[in-house]
Amino acid sequence: MNNKVKKDENTKQYFTKTILISTVIILTSCFFLVELVVGHITRSNALVADSFHIFGDMLSLVVGLVAVRISKRKTSKKNTFGWTRAEVLGSLVNCVLLQALCFTIVIESVTRFLEPEPIDKVDLLLSVGGARLTLNIITLSLFSLYKYKERKNKTKKDLNMNLQSVFLNAIGDSLGSVAVIVSGLIIKFAPPKDVLDV
Repeated sequence: MNNKVKKDENTKQYFTKTILISTVIILTSCFFLVELVVGHITRSNALVADSFHIFGDMLSLVVGLVAVRISKRKTSKKNTFGWTRAEVLGSLVNCVLLQALCFTIVIESVTRFLEPEPIDKVDLLLSVGGARLTLNIITLSLFSLYKYKERKNKTKKDLNMNLQSVFLNAIGDSLGSVAVIVSGLIIKFAPPKDVLDV
């Protein structure tokens, strides 16, 4: 009977993780398109860079979802422990994706610093930055709720490493959104307007 209860709990956790990550993927995908289009309309490097960062987040969420699904596979003669460590591998792939994305954003920022362009429609830039921050807060709230429920049932070392990496990624995104808003406010209210969009 005890094994059945544990199996039911694991199945419930699997579906909760899957629904959570799928919801965040859908929200992130929609916002990626919005931010990319508005970034090109306003000619804001910060917004375009943030949209590609969102695309990287979307990829890392997909990797996380695939890792959750693979980890549910059963044991075999070849894989005696099953695929439970696939989520750890997923968090490694997420870290590599983020490092590559950071490198491309740094290169684009240096280029933009050397050849600045004026920013159009700063109010649109600010509203998209605010909406992105709101999306990040919603994402953080969803993951915090899941982490709280998971922490009640497990010890600290048993917590899901894959979801922790996604959670930390969302914290980094929130800081990026704050940077977009701050640079937009500075561009709007104080010169020099071109250099701050780096």
